[in-house]
Amino acid sequence: MLVIRNDQIEKFIRGDEDTFIEHLVAHRKEADPEIVTEYDDDQLGNMARIGIKKAEGYGFEKSKDQSAFVAIMFEVAPNFDTQPEINAVLKDETIDADAKFEKLWSPAVPDEVWEKAADEYDEAAWQNPPKKETETKK
Repeated sequence: MLVIRNDQIEKFIRGDEDTFIEHLVAHRKEADPEIVTEYDDDQLGNMARIGIKKAEGYGFEKSKDQSAFVAIMFEVAPNFDTQPEINAVLKDETIDADAKFEKLWSPAVPDEVWEKAADEYDEAAWQNPPKKETETKK
C-alpha cells in the first residue's frame, strides 16, 4: 500500500519556494492592489520571503498558514507580531496553527490591539529578516 505523508502532500501543494513566492505576490496584488502599488515584484517577493521566515519562526509550516501570516503583515503591519497580546498567541506552543489563527481573531485579542498594531506600522520590518534564536545568542 502506498502511504503519502502530510509533509509530502504539503510539498506537492506548495511547489518550490520561487513558485510559492510568485503565488503570494500575485495574490497580494489581486487582494490588496492599493497596498502593494508602491512596490515592484522583486520588492514584493522579498517582503513575502521575510513574512514566510517570520511565520516559520512561530511554527507555521503549512503554506496556507504562511500565506495567511503574510496577508496579515500586508493588511495590518509587517510588525504586527510585536504587539504583546498577539505575540503571546503566536508563541503559544500549546496550540496548533489553526487554533492560533482562531485565537488571534477571538476576544482574546481585542480590536484595539489590532488597531494599535496598524498604528505602529514599521516599514523597516519589511527590510529586516528575523534572526533565528541561534543567531541572536552568538
